[in-house]
Amino acid sequence: MEYEKTLIDKDGEKFPYSENIDKDGYLYEISIVWKKRDAEIGILNKGCHIAFDDGELVDTNIIPELLFPGKSRLNERELLFILDILEKTNIEGKSYTKEDMDKLYKQYLKEREDNHIDPGE
Repeated sequence: MEYEKTLIDKDGEKFPYSENIDKDGYLYEISIVWKKRDAEIGILNKGCHIAFDDGELVDTNIIPELLFPGKSRLNERELLFILDILEKTNIEGKSYTKEDMDKLYKQYLKEREDNHIDPGE
């Protein structure tokens, strides 16, 4: 992933990140190292997850639009606030392995096929 911006926390630690803002909301992707593992935090309006480079995904219960209602984009202070929550809660959430995600994706595709849903819809 290529990152065009950098967050700097109060301790001077740097976190490269990118943002994508459109009519449907925002997506921030922040590069981190968690317990010696490379990862990327994905922050969307409706949720927050951590994707580790080894394929594991942790889906958290953090919902940015509830923390910052009515915001169409987040500022650096708000992004750092979410990072702080993740750090202080030890990244609690539902963990999925790469195999879990592959299985869920195949299940999703089968459901679409069973319901005759065109992938372009």
